[in-house]
Amino acid sequence: MKIIHHNRYGIKDDKCFYLKSEECLEANENGTEIFWVVNSFEGKIRQEIYLTSLDYLYTEIDGLKKEDSKELIQKGLPPTIIIESKNGYHLYWEFKNPIIPTPENLARYKSIINSRLIPFYHSDKGVKDGARLLRVPEFYHWKNPLDPFLIKLREFNPKYLYNLNQFEFCYAGDFLKKEIKTQRIKGNGNCKNELVALSGTKEAQGDIFSFKNNPNGTEQIYVNGKRTASWIDKLGWIGSHSNGGPTTDKWINWYKK
Repeated sequence: MKIIHHNRYGIKDDKCFYLKSEECLEANENGTEIFWVVNSFEGKIRQEIYLTSLDYLYTEIDGLKKEDSKELIQKGLPPTIIIESKNGYHLYWEFKNPIIPTPENLARYKSIINSRLIPFYHSDKGVKDGARLLRVPEFYHWKNPLDPFLIKLREFNPKYLYNLNQFEFCYAGDFLKKEIKTQRIKGNGNCKNELVALSGTKEAQGDIFSFKNNPNGTEQIYVNGKRTASWIDKLGWIGSHSNGGPTTDKWINWYKK
């Protein structure tokens, strides 16, 4: 595991140090703060120009009461990882396919954090870059030496994998995700986007929807990586040989049976 450690007594945090687990434990016990990087880098300098891939979207909820934070987390897309920090929660959403950090992709990535995740979760407004480091579970937060806090892994859901489109759709505008889901599930000929919005939610029983192109111009619907007997037709509606469409709400009811 690549670990970055930042000592509150003056070691610069723009350098990466590859420490063995036992070294991290010893350093942390001696008051060194232990962090890891959200995305992947080449070399040992933690700057965006050295990014090799964007692996997770993230946000740091810091300042809300933890009970209020939990309610917000339930309303958004289910995180792949939830880590409890001293003052809140760190949420990670893993990408199904790591994203190449081109200038365009990086700008889009940061825009989603800044204009969608931060307002929705009332997150730390300064935590929005691709080179972010966050605290590692099972190590102590030492900012106040008189009141250390053990960082905890609260949830790990490896089946929840995403793409950027889902975040742009589900956290659009000023609507809560629940309101968006209610509006979109009615079906308006844009069923693929509606299924993308529902993917991984409670309404979909946590299942992940994906799509693959067919030779005839339609897109086959997959659930948790398994092919279904339904597809998105050229007009955006759901096709099925067993009455599983044509609208999203009808397909969801048929799919749940």
